[in-house]
Amino acid sequence: LRSLVQYFLVLDNPIFLHFRSILISLMKIVSPPLEMGIKCCSC
Repeated sequence: LRSLVQYFLVLDNPIFLHFRSILISLMKIVSPPLEMGIKCCSC
């Protein structure tokens, strides 16, 4: 239960929110070429 509270505290952390937005934007950049590579390999 305590770890769950800590988890929510981390989720509320602005630094974590900022990091998450960076991670999402990174995934948007990396995802299309990665998907193309997977499609090329599977064919």
